[in-house]
Order: sequence, then C-alpha cells, then structure tokens
Amino acid sequence: MFLEILLLVALLALLVKISRPPPGLPPGLWGLPFIGSIPDTSIPFPAYIHKLAKHYGDIFYLKAGSRLMFFISDFAMAKTAFSSSDAIDRPDMFTFRIFSYFKPYGFFTSNGELWQSNRRSTLRYLKDFGMGKTSLQDAIKDEAEALIKDLEQYVGEPRELSWNLNVSILNVIWKIVADRRYEITDKNIQNFAHLLSGDIDIISGPVQILDMFPVLIPLLPSFIRNKWMKVDVLERNRDLLIDFIMKEIDDHRKSLDPENPRDLIDSFLIEMKDKVNDEEEIMNLCVIIGDLFVAGSETTSSTIRWFVLYMALYPQVQKKIQDQIDDEVGADRQPGLEDRENLMYLEAVIHEVHRKVSLAIFSLPHQSTSEMKIGGYTIPKDSVLMLNLDHIHNDKKYWEKPEMFYPEHFLDENGKVLTKKDGFLPFSIDRRQCLGESLARMELFLYCATILQNYNITAPPGEELSEKPDPSKMLIRSPNPFKIVLTKRH
Repeated sequence: MFLEILLLVALLALLVKISRPPPGLPPGLWGLPFIGSIPDTSIPFPAYIHKLAKHYGDIFYLKAGSRLMFFISDFAMAKTAFSSSDAIDRPDMFTFRIFSYFKPYGFFTSNGELWQSNRRSTLRYLKDFGMGKTSLQDAIKDEAEALIKDLEQYVGEPRELSWNLNVSILNVIWKIVADRRYEITDKNIQNFAHLLSGDIDIISGPVQILDMFPVLIPLLPSFIRNKWMKVDVLERNRDLLIDFIMKEIDDHRKSLDPENPRDLIDSFLIEMKDKVNDEEEIMNLCVIIGDLFVAGSETTSSTIRWFVLYMALYPQVQKKIQDQIDDEVGADRQPGLEDRENLMYLEAVIHEVHRKVSLAIFSLPHQSTSEMKIGGYTIPKDSVLMLNLDHIHNDKKYWEKPEMFYPEHFLDENGKVLTKKDGFLPFSIDRRQCLGESLARMELFLYCATILQNYNITAPPGEELSEKPDPSKMLIRSPNPFKIVLTKRH
C-alpha cells in the first residue's frame, strides 16, 4: 500500500511539474501536459504567430509537444540572441535528419566541429569556383538567356512560369558543383527539380508532428506515417536524389586530377586525400551537395516567381525598371553586374520583394546549447529558437509603409540603394547565415534584369492576380499558382 501511495505522489508531482512553465520565461502558451499549446487552425500558422507577436511582444514561447519554442520578433533582440555561441546548433528534428539518414551530415543538420569544417570548406570552394567572379556571371547570363528563349514559346498566352525556371537555376549550381550543364528540357534534371520541390512541400505538412513528438516515430502505424504524413515518399525521393548526386561523385572519382580541380566535387575529393573511398566521408559530401541544391535553387526560383508576380501587379514599378534598363543598358546587350550602379531601382525592388514576401518565414530553427538570457528572460537549455522574420519585415519601427509594396524603403534621398538596413534579414542572421547569399544576389539581379529587358509582364485579361501566399508552403513561402502574359519588347 505504501509503495502505491509513493508512486501516486510521484506521479502527481510529475504532473504538477509538467503542467507549469519553469520560472523566468517570457510570456507565452504552455498548454496541456504532454501535448502543449494547440494553435488556432482557422488561420494560417504564420498569421497565428504574427497575431501572438502582436499580443505578447518581442519574444514569446509556445510549448509544442516535447519542444519549447521561442519566437523572437524584434530585430535588435534577434541580432543579440543569434550571435551567441549558445544558439548556433540546429535541433535534432525528424524533417531535417531524414535527408541525411539521421546522421549529422552536410551543414543543415550538423553541429559543432563537423558543421564548422563543412561550412568553411564549402564557402571556400564556392568562392574558388565562381561565387562573385566574372566566370560565374557568364554562366548565369547564359542560363538567363536560355530561359528567355524558352519563354518565347509562351508569348501572348496566359501561362504559368514553367519548371524550366527551376532547372535554369539548378544549372548554375551544377556548374559550380560538377562543372556540368543540362538542357532545361532534360527529363532527368526536370525530375530532379520536381523531387526537390516535392520534398519541401511534404515537410511543410503533417510530418512536422514528428518534430514535436519524436516519441511517436517508432510507434505510428504505416497508414498514418505513409498515407497521411508521406514519410515513404520522403524516403524514396531522398534515395533518388542521393543516387543522382552519388553517380556524379563516382564519375569525378574516376576522372580526378588532383593538380587540376574542375569544380567543388573535385576540391572536396582532393581534401579527403586517403579518405576518398570512406563511405562516411562520401555521404557527407553527398549531403553537402544536396543541401546546396535545396538552399540555392528553390529559394531563388521562388523569389523570381514572386518578382514576376509583383511586376504584373504593379505595372508602374515594372515600367520604371524597364525605363532604366533602356536608358542604361539598351536592347543590344544583356545586362551585367557592372550595371548594378545604374539600375538601383531594380535592386531596391528585389529587396522589397524579399521584405514583402519573407521567403523563409521563420528562417531555420536554432537550439540553445545551454541556458540563455534573452531580453531579460530565461531560455532553458535545449529550447528551439525561431526568428520571426515575417514580423520583423513588417515592423513599423523599421518600415515606413510595411503593408505596401514600396521599393522606396530601400532608396535614400539621392536614389541610391540601401544594401544594409535595420530590420532587413532576407538571408537570415548569425554564423548560420545563408552560404550562397552573394550567388543569390547575382542570380536575382541578372535574371530579373534580363526578363524585363525582353518582356512586358501583365495579368491575363479579365483576371485579378493576388499576392497572397500559398498557405500550404511553410518552409519556403511561395505564391499561389498564377498565370501571366508575356509580350516581347523588342
């Protein structure tokens, strides 16, 4: 009898403990034991978080299953928090680890020394093979020109932008990674692009429950795990992507000349030296390459889609850009990076697309490796830290007209573009900041300038376009499917 009473008391004590938040937390929602807080499903999750930020302020928390998640909605606080060495790590989440076979490969899921080594080497080789160099600019211009020619078949017809845009962006990364180019209609690379995009769609869905309740991973029946969460599709797509990349690595191993590295794969293989046949090392390289494709293709192609949509929605903005292109570049040559100084309005418009869209709505999650103090509040060890980018990009402290599409946010009184601005974090913040930022900026400028040099973009007659995002796209915010009409300018 005594033992039963002791167990009951211990159980009650445990329930009391998990029913109450620890002291020192910021305001937030603790919710129910084991389950946590239940979000308002009547509105999209980003809108729900935006609503909570307005109510609770610059930092608040949500208890989500076994995860304690903190959302930071203030620019200055975010800079302080994410610059701390205690907030560099990524949490161990199912939707991250499934792509690396639940091992800490690449730079999305790795932490500590491996992450530092992977990031350092990748950044060095990205710079070695073109990032910021004229040779890569030429490759980007070639891809942009090929896309322009591909778009000719759709002139005058209401059409969605095809997957050829995604393939065009992928080709830029393939050039750096493997010194390879695919025709944009190539079925293999088209399938590669579909696999990447499909995986991003799936991990924006119900499978995220496994991030909050990892205890369920071995317990769920297959009809929930596969039919509803589509884990089997994720695993199949992952294997196909890895096989595709692994074949390229194998081809490089066979033809490797250590004295003449051709691309990023060669450089990594040379760095491995006697470990070139080590399965763990090769898989780490494979995942690094996969991470580059995810980070560098989907984000850029989605941003260009948003840009095209905004040009159709705001024809006066489109015309102002085109007038500058006509005056400074003309029609006889393709725009280049050397034209940036004379096409500052285009630069400002691209920045405003980033701000208005907040492509990575919450950036990627971080994890506190020890107890932290943020804004005077206590953040327990192993908490998840989220950057509420959407809220920061609409904060009236930093933006004159946050609810409007207003490129003048990024122009000074002399019409010069503001490249850095408080409250603007399109490529995240801290040492986990996007590796390919300079590459993305090159691509966006060259593609957008080339498109508007060659085409007018309008909404189909009688159709009203909307800038509301697709609510199902949670990881990378995308527009709802839309059609535009292209008209040749020259």
